[in-house]
Amino acid sequence: MDHKFEWQEQRTTTPDGVYRTLRAAILDGSVPPGGQLREAHIATDLGISRSPLREALTKL
Repeated sequence: MDHKFEWQEQRTTTPDGVYRTLRAAILDGSVPPGGQLREAHIATDLGISRSPLREALTKL
């Protein structure tokens, strides 16, 4: 089952904002160890394009 990603702070589509959202989901256990982070699902959940998402995933 995939986690639904939501903004934890004011919505920002910058790679840093996306990074903070993903990092928070990982650290609080919303994304279980070994869980998959699927680009298409995350982008849809957050309402963003894949470019800032890819930069955030690279930073992770």
